[in-house]
Amino acid sequence: MLTRKTPPLTRPSHRPVSFDWVERAARLPGKSLHVALSILWAAAIDSAPVVRVSRSALDRFSVSRDACYDALRHMEDAGLVRVKRLSGRRTVVTLLDRDGSPMRMVPQT
Repeated sequence: MLTRKTPPLTRPSHRPVSFDWVERAARLPGKSLHVALSILWAAAIDSAPVVRVSRSALDRFSVSRDACYDALRHMEDAGLVRVKRLSGRRTVVTLLDRDGSPMRMVPQT
């Protein structure tokens, strides 16, 4: 059996989001929660609310490219993210607070 080995998880030093945001993502259909968690993980690693969707991040959460596109559309409609789709490049996602502004990254204490 051939398996893809992913690098070990890096422990984020920031707590980027409230449980309210995660709960809203969990209510969306399909793999929306999986995609939300992969984006949160990448945002926490980068300590920034703007991330590029990577294949490795999606692989960690068992999300296909098509499922990712569907989930991003649902998350965008719900006001959780702003998505910038670039032809031939990785999608850029901005995490949003309830008021529509980019999410503020909060360091862990």
